[in-house]
Amino acid sequence: MPSGDAQRTWFPEMIVRLRLEWHERMSIPALIGLRDELDETLHRIRAGRNIQTPIITCRRCGRLDPGVGPVRNRVEGSNPRHGKGVGTIPQAAPAGH
Repeated sequence: MPSGDAQRTWFPEMIVRLRLEWHERMSIPALIGLRDELDETLHRIRAGRNIQTPIITCRRCGRLDPGVGPVRNRVEGSNPRHGKGVGTIPQAAPAGH
C-alpha cells in the first residue's frame, strides 16, 4: 500500500469523477446521490486494495485501536426548511470509551 493511503479519503479517480459530475446548480437529490456513489467508490477502493484503517493511540489511556476509517458525516435534527434549527452534529468517540 502506498504511504498515506490509510488516511486518504479522496483517491484520484474520485476527484476526476467529482470534477466531471458536480456543478453549482445540482439539485439536492442529485448531490446526495453523487455523495453516496463517491462514498461507495471509496469503500470499494479501500476493500479492493486491502487498505486498513490506521492504528491510533488513545490520548487518555494509551490503548491502541484501529481508527474509524472514512465516516460519512450527518446532521441529526429537524428539517431546516420548516424554519427549525438544523440540529446537532454527533461527536465521535473511540470505541470502548
